[in-house]
Amino acid sequence: LSDALDKDFNVSLTLDKIKNPRVSGVPEGIGIIETQTSSGAPIDRSGEVRAGVITPGKLDQVAVVSRDSTAGAVGTVDVRFTLANELPGKGLIWVTIPESFIFNRGAKTDLEDLEVKFDGIAEVGATARIVGQTVIVSRFVGHNVDMPEGTVVELALTHIKNPGVSGVPDGIVVLETQTVAGIPIDRDDNVRAKKIAPGVLTGANVEARSKSAGAAGTVDVIFTTANPVPADGEIRVTFPA
Repeated sequence: LSDALDKDFNVSLTLDKIKNPRVSGVPEGIGIIETQTSSGAPIDRSGEVRAGVITPGKLDQVAVVSRDSTAGAVGTVDVRFTLANELPGKGLIWVTIPESFIFNRGAKTDLEDLEVKFDGIAEVGATARIVGQTVIVSRFVGHNVDMPEGTVVELALTHIKNPGVSGVPDGIVVLETQTVAGIPIDRDDNVRAKKIAPGVLTGANVEARSKSAGAAGTVDVIFTTANPVPADGEIRVTFPA
């Protein structure tokens, strides 16, 4: 110090280039603040100093895209993001999707045919289980290699059924990485699902019963629905001008 500090003097320090812990929550351990003489003899000391709560890191370059974006289609959803902090060798990845999407066509079973890649390299043996609207991906138990920050993670979630109507689905997709103990590391809780296109009617046919030019009569409209139509729904037929 260049000047002495009087008794009851309020001190405020700003310390630069200090890296936070890599997981969220209240950091373990305590800090110590102490004043000393120039020879290192303690003058004052804090009893214990607890750090404040650390929030999860922010996942980067997030993309969640259905390979088939038509209403009611069952297929694969690709999830891609970049780690802000390292993912431990036995870490977890949580993917929560809106309720309008259905896992495994509604079957109460764990996800099958899961594909996991780190920087383009497949990790064989990763497993996934379904809890409500969440897929919990566990890294292969034999892997003890931490994936460093900046690693691009790709998940292919199979057998997911799209909403039965077109438009932008309600709700958001929540992505999170965790330690094996379930402590959040990185998170993105504001990912919107992409727009869903209308399903495709099959066997559609429009045919006039009378084929005479200028005749007025009955037109038969036939088609098969791809998705359920509610009781208060409508069927709209638009004719050429």
